[in-house]
Amino acid sequence: MKIDNSISLGTFSNFSDKNDGSIDSSYKALIDSLVGDVEQKKEQKSTQEAIEVDAFLDKLSQKGASKFLYELNQEKIDKLVEEYRQKLIDEMGDSPEAMARIESMLREFRAELLEKSQNGLDSNQKASPKSALANLLLKI
Repeated sequence: MKIDNSISLGTFSNFSDKNDGSIDSSYKALIDSLVGDVEQKKEQKSTQEAIEVDAFLDKLSQKGASKFLYELNQEKIDKLVEEYRQKLIDEMGDSPEAMARIESMLREFRAELLEKSQNGLDSNQKASPKSALANLLLKI
């Protein structure tokens, strides 16, 4: 198959002859709009993060460290218990007998998590003065 040079060159010559910059300006406008979108998203993300940090600090100052930590641990425990509940229901079904057994298992699971949480808090409180001093010494 033979292509006529006048046709093939004529097709591309329109692009190369165009020196008015309209193609470049349209690409520039597209790039500028995309960059603007990215910058706007970054700004929104940093604003959202600042709002979340402020909310965290407000909760912490209102409740105090120990109550805040207690509630945070409770939320984690509740989430773990709910995930475990779903797993047990999927495995055992939702018959009345199974649900009674599941509730019993969930009480035991919650008690274990609370005990681990309390032991962790106790060990942190005992180690806290030592670890604070050790951290200070490591910085020096």
